Amino acid sequence: MSGRLAGKRIAILGAGQTRGDTEGNGRAMARIFSHEGADLLLVDRDEAAARATADICAGPNAVMVADVAEEGAADRVAEAAKARWDGLDGLVYNIGIGGGGDGPAGKVSDDAWDRIMLVNLTAARRTMGALIPLLRDSGHGAIVAISSLASIAPSPMISYSVSKAGMNRLV
Repeated sequence: MSGRLAGKRIAILGAGQTRGDTEGNGRAMARIFSHEGADLLLVDRDEAAARATADICAGPNAVMVADVAEEGAADRVAEAAKARWDGLDGLVYNIGIGGGGDGPAGKVSDDAWDRIMLVNLTAARRTMGALIPLLRDSGHGAIVAISSLASIAPSPMISYSVSKAGMNRLV
């Protein structure tokens, strides 16, 4: 690899891997970023998944367990980045949920709407709000937030679609 991220400090939220045969976005980015020289803070609600990602990465990366849906989780991630590096060069928000009662506007449950909005949009805003000061201080911070084609294309899952459209606007 080229080392083009050497010395960069990047927090990846959603760095673990959901079960399945393919490599997910968070793990793929962590693997590539680490092999390009970045120092990573790998954040996931599933410690075993985050540690498995750390095992395939190069470098001295840190693992942190946090569920972004919980109040204060974003602040804890910011505190961990500040304690580890006293700054931050990049943030990857690779978190999103769907299903669980989602559907067309006339059929989606309030519980599904609220949960999906909390995880996909409210937690993203909280996370960005907590980490933007560290990114600003670096003088060149960058945010990557994973959205979905459902944000711009027809979809029967209104909560998921609206949350990802909101993500686009948030960034």
